Amino acid sequence: MTRIAALCTLVAALIAPTGESAAQAVSPATTNALDAANAAFSRAWVEGDSATVIAAYTDNAVLHPPSGSVRVGIAEVRAFWGGIANRKAAGHRLETGLRRQLAPDVVLEVGRWHSRSIRDGETQPWSTGCYSVLWRRGSDGAWRMEFDTWTGVIESETACRPRE
Repeated sequence: MTRIAALCTLVAALIAPTGESAAQAVSPATTNALDAANAAFSRAWVEGDSATVIAAYTDNAVLHPPSGSVRVGIAEVRAFWGGIANRKAAGHRLETGLRRQLAPDVVLEVGRWHSRSIRDGETQPWSTGCYSVLWRRGSDGAWRMEFDTWTGVIESETACRPRE
């Protein structure tokens, strides 16, 4: 519970307006880089390429899947996503609904995930849920997920969409 409280405090501090450093719109270059990172993640997820999925996270990443567990660090990320190795899915895509630049190398992203599985040789209907990611740009210039959480299936068309 202490880790969850600390994480919530960190996220709140990052997204709280603080004078001139309040969250800002994301630049076109960053948008393109994050779109490419999302596409690579989805492609790897569909192909069962766990190494590429795991490489999308920082070394100290935090995963918070729908089960409620909290997994901290790359070893836990590897343990969680390693199970997709050599598994094929029919489809996966991420639909970004909101991005905010929280710091020069930190972006908050909220959106909808869409997934389609293959069960007993048959392609299943699309499932949809919500996700939130905190992206961090590393010293190598690559954007990786530092915090990743998602819901189970949510059928509502208005779910996961920002209200303006």
